[in-house]
Amino acid sequence: MQKQLKRIGLALVAVGLCLVLLLTAAIPVCEAGPHEGVVKIGLNTVFTGPIATTGVPIATGAIAYADYVNEHGGIDGIRVDVRWRETRGEVPRAITAYRRFKEEGVVVMMDTMSACTETLTPLLQRDKIPMVTQQAFSPLMVTKPIPWIFGGTPGWGPMTIMSMRCVLDYMWAEERPAKAGMMMYDHVSGWSCNEAAEEYFDDIGIEYIGREVVPLMGAIDTSVEWLRLANKKPDFIFTLAYGATLTTLIKDAYRLEIQKRGINLVSTMAGLDEQFLPVVGAKACEGWYVGKATCILGEEGEYPMLKNCYEYGERHGWEREKMGTTYLLCGWMATQVAIEGIRLAIEKVGYENLDGPAVRDGVASIREFDTGLAPLFSVSDASPYFPKHFRLCQAQGGKIVVVGDWLPFEDISFSFYF
Repeated sequence: MQKQLKRIGLALVAVGLCLVLLLTAAIPVCEAGPHEGVVKIGLNTVFTGPIATTGVPIATGAIAYADYVNEHGGIDGIRVDVRWRETRGEVPRAITAYRRFKEEGVVVMMDTMSACTETLTPLLQRDKIPMVTQQAFSPLMVTKPIPWIFGGTPGWGPMTIMSMRCVLDYMWAEERPAKAGMMMYDHVSGWSCNEAAEEYFDDIGIEYIGREVVPLMGAIDTSVEWLRLANKKPDFIFTLAYGATLTTLIKDAYRLEIQKRGINLVSTMAGLDEQFLPVVGAKACEGWYVGKATCILGEEGEYPMLKNCYEYGERHGWEREKMGTTYLLCGWMATQVAIEGIRLAIEKVGYENLDGPAVRDGVASIREFDTGLAPLFSVSDASPYFPKHFRLCQAQGGKIVVVGDWLPFEDISFSFYF
């Protein structure tokens, strides 16, 4: 009986093997190629928490552009899978999310909060996974001998110098140096701005009168800080803050009538956005200056991709009138750069050999890239940031309007990180 069962078992195994071989032979192996593949991007999001005002549109733009690419054929037929995890901008959550993304095989990372990116930088370099982010560089995001982080501007310091230089060019006519102070949050990015002001404001005709420091998150009242700076009688106050902290700063400045003292208020690049105006109120924002590295609402005739940003943003629940542009476009543009880097990497090494180092090299080889949202730009190891131009805008009548021409960041002859 046992021998008979053994023979039956062997027969079943033989039949099973035959079926496997037949099924394998029926699979058109020759047709299985890159067009059936998927590339994975890891995205740390901030949909909740104190900086959700900026985090939500950034993540929305990043995910929306991936949708746009997939609906237009992917990367030569390869689907883009943007995997996101909520971090609230908190470092422990970002580290946990990164570890999971790594296990899932992402070839490039994206993040929304600079503190998280700074913490992840040594891990990304160790694991050879590049990150593309809309954030400005800080010293903790720089890796040697080659960059593994590709950011939104050459750094917080250059951003500060460019913002103030643009404001001076636009409206300062007196022969004496302008007096400027800084309202900054307590973070490495804030201290980078302060360092740049201390070292370089004099070169652009500014007497730096000092700074006031507020919390990175959880600023409830900033009256004392505003009054301390205002009593030094500056011509300008530059602010570095985002989200809830910027809301408090703007509301307190309006309540204390800081501008009525003859003080011009300047928001850090992208700090003040159309989408942000309803949060704090148009009257409170009126007259604030802000630098932009992307187009703004109403410029879709000149920047055709803006129409697609509107359309895909609306699919994700945004009303066009409340959408704004800066943060949505920053997320969209960062994903454009990441996907272009992936495309160039596939061209060079093939889909089968696609990995983090190949994508890193791809991003660093982007040349004269047209996002349809800003002037053309290139990315390289020596210049690992995008975009490359900047212009001055101002809050007027409940809208953000352009008041200056595009200027290249390279016009700043200051050496910071690169």
